[in-house]
Amino acid sequence: EAELRERLSLVAFGGHNMVRISGTCAYESSTFFALCDELGLLVWHDLALANFDYPQTESFNAQLRSEATTFLDRAGNSPALVVVCAGSEVQQQAAMIGIDVSVAIDAGHAAILRSTVEVTGSDAVVVDSSPTGGHLPFSVDSGVAHYFGVGAYRRPLTDARHSGVRFAAECLAFSNVPVPATVRAVVGEGGVASPSNPLWKQRVPRDRGTAWDFEDVRDHYVRELFDLDPTDLRFGDSERYLAVGRAVTCAVIERTLGEWRRPQSSCHGALMWTLNDLWPGAGWGLIDFLGRPKAAFWGARRALAPVALIGVDEGLNGLDLHAYNDRSEPLSGTLEVRATRGTATVHHGSVAVDVAAHGSLRFRVDEIFVGFTDPTYAYRFGPRSIDAVSAVWRSPEGAVLGRYVFVPSGERLTTDPALTIEACARRVARYAIDVELKANRLAQFVTLDVGAAKLIASDDHFMLSPDMPYVVRLEGDGCESLSRVFVSALNASSETAVAISPTDSVMPLPSGAGTLPSGAGTLA
Repeated sequence: EAELRERLSLVAFGGHNMVRISGTCAYESSTFFALCDELGLLVWHDLALANFDYPQTESFNAQLRSEATTFLDRAGNSPALVVVCAGSEVQQQAAMIGIDVSVAIDAGHAAILRSTVEVTGSDAVVVDSSPTGGHLPFSVDSGVAHYFGVGAYRRPLTDARHSGVRFAAECLAFSNVPVPATVRAVVGEGGVASPSNPLWKQRVPRDRGTAWDFEDVRDHYVRELFDLDPTDLRFGDSERYLAVGRAVTCAVIERTLGEWRRPQSSCHGALMWTLNDLWPGAGWGLIDFLGRPKAAFWGARRALAPVALIGVDEGLNGLDLHAYNDRSEPLSGTLEVRATRGTATVHHGSVAVDVAAHGSLRFRVDEIFVGFTDPTYAYRFGPRSIDAVSAVWRSPEGAVLGRYVFVPSGERLTTDPALTIEACARRVARYAIDVELKANRLAQFVTLDVGAAKLIASDDHFMLSPDMPYVVRLEGDGCESLSRVFVSALNASSETAVAISPTDSVMPLPSGAGTLPSGAGTLA
C-alpha cells in the first residue's frame, strides 16, 4: 500500500486527473481504488480483453459476465471509477487486417458489460472498445482515439492540431530516458552505462514485427527539434546522447499537451502511454522502475498544472500565452513578458490578468510588446534577434502563479561557453531543500542531479532565462543526508556543484516560482 500510495501521489502531483487500466493489464485492487478516491484521481478501467478475436460462445460469454460482475461488485461503487470499457484494440486489430468492423466484432462483449453495469448499480460510463468511432475505429477525429501521430508514426508536432484529435485514451508513447542513477541500474555494478550496452537496447520498447523501436522514434524528434544528429552523439558522446534524449521527449510532450489544452482545440482529454516502466531502462513510463520521475514527467506536469501559463507557437500570428485557472475561485495578477538576447532585455511589457474560476485567457505577445517583434521567428527578416521570450504571472501579493519560457525556432542546443548558472541551496526543513538558480544567459533544460537519493523536485528540465531567477524545492527523506546538488543545462559547458547550506546560515528566499505547496510531493 505504501508503494502504491507513493506512485499515485506522483500521478496527482504531476497534474494528471485520470488513470487508465488498459485491457493489457490485470484488474486493479480495492486498495488502488480507495487511494484514487482519496487523491481525487478518476479511473478508466478496461475489461481484461485486448487485441484478440475472442469467441462469442455461450460458455465464454458466461465467464466474461462472471468476471465483469466480480470486478464491478468490488470496484463499481468507488467514486473514482467513471469509465469501464469492453477492451483495448479489438476493433482496431480487426480493422487493420481488413475485417469489416460493421459486423460488430465485439458488440456481444460490450453488451455484456452494459448489462452488468446496470445490474450491479454502477454509474460508470460504458465504452464499447478503445479505440472506437469514426469511419474506422482508429480514426482520431471522432470517438475515442489512440493517437501516436506525434510519437510512433513520426509526424510533425503540428499533426497534433491537424489530426483533430477528440479524445486520446492512449497517446505520446516514447522511449523516455530515466535519470542517470537509474541508467546505471540498467547494467548493474561494473557495467557500462551506455546505449551501446546490449542490455540497454534489449529494454527499449518496440512494436512486434517492426524494424524500428521507440528509441529510433525519439532520435527522429532529436533531429527535428534540436537539429542534432543522434547517431553522431550516440557514437561519440553517449552521456550527452542520453541527456538530449531526456530533453526531447520532455519538450514534445509539453508542447503537444499545451496544444491540446487550448480552448480552441478539438481535444477534450488525453491519457499518456504509460505511467510506469516495468524494469530499469528507457521504457514508455513517465516514472522509472525505481519510482523516479523522468524528464518527460516534468514536461507533462507543466502542461497539466491546474494553474498554468502555457505558450503556443502560432507561426505568422506570433506567440500566444494562455493563462489557465482550473480552481473554483478567480485569480488575478500581472503578466510580465520579456524578450532577451544574450544578457540584454530587448523587449518588455506587462498586462493585468483576471482569470475566472475554471477559465482561461489568451494573450498575444506582440500586443503586450505593442509592436511587431516576430517572437516565433516566423518571418525571418534577417538574423534571429530574440533568444527567448519569458513570461511570469504573479498574484497581487507577488507570488508566482505561472511561468513560461519560449525559444524561437526551436531549442538549438549549441554549447554556450558564456553561460553561467549561479546556484545556492539551503535546508528549509528536515526533509526539504530550496535551490535558488540564476543564469546570465538563456539556459535550456536545466536539471538537478541528486544521485541515487529518492527525492521529488518542484520542477526539472526547465528553461531558465537571464531575467528570471527560479527557486526549486527538493523534498523527501533523502534530503537529510544530501550534502550537494549538481546543476546542469544542455547548452552549458559544465555542471555546477552546489553545497547545501544549513538553515540558519542563509537569509530566507523571497517568494518565488517553483516552490511546492506545503507537503505536496513529499515521499516520506
